Amino acid sequence: GAVAVETAAPSTCRDDPAWPSRDPHGLGCAYYAGSDCAALFLFGYSVAEVAGLEASCPASCGACDVGFPAVGSAEGAECADDPEYRDRFGIACGSYAGTSCAFMGAIGFDKREVGELTSRCRRSCELTSRCR
Repeated sequence: GAVAVETAAPSTCRDDPAWPSRDPHGLGCAYYAGSDCAALFLFGYSVAEVAGLEASCPASCGACDVGFPAVGSAEGAECADDPEYRDRFGIACGSYAGTSCAFMGAIGFDKREVGELTSRCRRSCELTSRCR
């Protein structure tokens, strides 16, 4: 069956208080408030670090309305592709294996599309070390 992935609705969107333990610099979500979190690769963050930050700190990153996973989303979704996912071109998750999914904005994906891709194609986008 399909893997259920919840998205953070604006009324329930919240940052993960455990994020500082995973942040490459030990910083909390509030540190990133008002930043363009997707552009942090320019400052040396890896694709996985940027995607993790946006997924764990959606309120601070201003990503509550673009489809990043909600804190406490469906168990098992951390390292799974949604078999029902298709991008606007009809391309499934598996086609993105080995791709820097968080950087798809560089070829025309909007923020919502990048958020949906990185939240629904976690295995193909290799967004957690357990997925590699």
